[in-house]
Amino acid sequence: MSLSVKYLKGKKFKVMCRSNSIIIDQPESEGGTDQGMIPIELLNASLASCAAFYVVTFLERRIPTFSGLEVRSTWQYSEDPHRVGTIHLSIVIRQSLSEYEKRGLLRTVEHCTVENTLKHPPKSSSILWKNDDQPLLLFTHNLNLLFFRDIMYNTH
Repeated sequence: MSLSVKYLKGKKFKVMCRSNSIIIDQPESEGGTDQGMIPIELLNASLASCAAFYVVTFLERRIPTFSGLEVRSTWQYSEDPHRVGTIHLSIVIRQSLSEYEKRGLLRTVEHCTVENTLKHPPKSSSILWKNDDQPLLLFTHNLNLLFFRDIMYNTH
């Protein structure tokens, strides 16, 4: 699997993967044009949408006519170094679930590949290249985050 991030101008980048693309940008207060999410928002969108996929998978098996799903993500920063230290996902559904079903839904969400990747940091590296032909420098990285989840009911 691979993707490519290309610099456009200012603080704006284009991310391309398969036949899809998205724009990453900074808000105007940070020198951008606010035409796309910032990377931290994209990280949280990845986690929340992955969780939403697993919630849908769970609900479709139990409530074929379910509707009204929303997964909300909030996060807090930590320092030394500056990073996201805590992410909180809230799963909002219209239908009531038994306690057994709630526990089952949360267990199902634990299969989210994005969450598992963040909980069990991948071995990753960055290579600095000169004109795509000669590697100049190699960096390695580690990740560690704390997650919280809850389920809320919206009867509207």
